[in-house]
Amino acid sequence: MTRQEDISYDFLGNDRIWPPFIASNTNHPFIKALVEVLERLPEDAYDKVADQTSFVVEDPRFLATNAPFDQYYPPPKSELRVRFNTIVIFHAALECSHKALVGLIAHEIARGFVTQSDYRTDEKETDLQAIRWGFAEELEALQVAKDLQ
Repeated sequence: MTRQEDISYDFLGNDRIWPPFIASNTNHPFIKALVEVLERLPEDAYDKVADQTSFVVEDPRFLATNAPFDQYYPPPKSELRVRFNTIVIFHAALECSHKALVGLIAHEIARGFVTQSDYRTDEKETDLQAIRWGFAEELEALQVAKDLQ
């Protein structure tokens, strides 16, 4: 399959993005940014994200949403530790430019590749991982958006 077909199967046509109506709206700013990030990730990183990550996008019309957890459980016996990430995108993020939103999503995905020992160190390592994937300009745009808030 092509990467676009993988994205469609793994994320857009699955219960990996909540609420589900967002996943079906290819013009939604989050979907546009997510697809761009997923298309640009290296194959090994994409595979890990596809196995371990779900997204919840805040929508002002909802008071709450339940994002189902349907990953492989119990974990395979060969695994010592299983990690699942749910990335929550708050409504304010959808007001960022496309480039800044791409940077935010890349940063949050990269967080799942960092050891999580110390917040400050992890933030730097998370940004470095996203930069290694090619998202330096998008991280700069994200920083500009944060500075303007």
